[in-house]
Amino acid sequence: MKFTVTALVFVLITLAGAFFTIYLYFRLLGTARRGGDLPRWFYQIGHAIKGRGIEYSEDLLDDCAVKEATYYILAFPLGMVLVVGFRLLQGNHLYESILFALQASFVIAIVIQMLKVVFRLILFLLRHSASDHVYASSKAVWGMGFLASFTLTLTMSIIGLPAKPVHFQLQDKDYTAGLSRGADLLNDGWTLMDTHSKTQRGAGDIIRNERKDHFYYGQAMEVLRDGKSYGVVNLTPPLSDASPLEDCLLTSYTVRPENDGWEEVSIQGRKIAGLRQTDYQEKSLADFFHVESADTKSHVREGTVDVSMQNHDYVLFPRYTIKGSFQADGSPYRYTVYCQHTIWE
Repeated sequence: MKFTVTALVFVLITLAGAFFTIYLYFRLLGTARRGGDLPRWFYQIGHAIKGRGIEYSEDLLDDCAVKEATYYILAFPLGMVLVVGFRLLQGNHLYESILFALQASFVIAIVIQMLKVVFRLILFLLRHSASDHVYASSKAVWGMGFLASFTLTLTMSIIGLPAKPVHFQLQDKDYTAGLSRGADLLNDGWTLMDTHSKTQRGAGDIIRNERKDHFYYGQAMEVLRDGKSYGVVNLTPPLSDASPLEDCLLTSYTVRPENDGWEEVSIQGRKIAGLRQTDYQEKSLADFFHVESADTKSHVREGTVDVSMQNHDYVLFPRYTIKGSFQADGSPYRYTVYCQHTIWE
């Protein structure tokens, strides 16, 4: 849980920086239109944004300062759009392109400042009309935006973007890893059998998460109907170490060919019973299972295929994985669907 709280703090700092930057811009714009002057603290922010050496910024507010501040405010989203568009032209998916642009926001902010300096130099050489003032007022807007872009890059490098959850189907019932609950299984008429004690469990039974694993949380339950086994789910208390079964989340699902319901199981709407490892050769696993994510990784190795979504630290957004294991002859040994989150570890 502490990692999730830390991630949320980073998100809040980034949002606060972005909102404060916008506030500074509109405060500057409104003051300029009224013909007034900015408060001392506003200029002090601009003076604080400096490198080594003498500080040349002036406590001035005129049309040129407004233009500089407007350039900073408009150039950043435009730069983001251009980066996303360039990535799309390279053949990347939209979500991947957006994530790349968000992670590159700090570099984009640096490029924006460099272009501004070059533009002022060109304007001065051509027209000899560029302002020779260094405005603490516009620097305050740029400086806060610069800091916000840095925290945005850092935050996105940690948390990534949320991925579309993975679904699996038992007979004609659909369940979502990390979202569906024990109550959903019970309401659909399934029987849940504790794999360790071999006893049937009910809605009010307390499920405990021992927090001993990075993949399988809570307690394993065999899913049964009409005497047929449909595999094993792990039921996990959402936030605490213990919770009634009906409130627990389905954080993983495993099925093997020896399970009686093997022929009636699908993952992402695709029947898995007839698939062999050769069916995954030279195919995109993301397209094969129709998964959507800004960050997808897939591997096809001897005896194993897997595709995972949201591969950044799963401190805020869950990571989803579909994994298939195969015998030496290419026949399936088992399939597993699971999601990971630090709140369950």
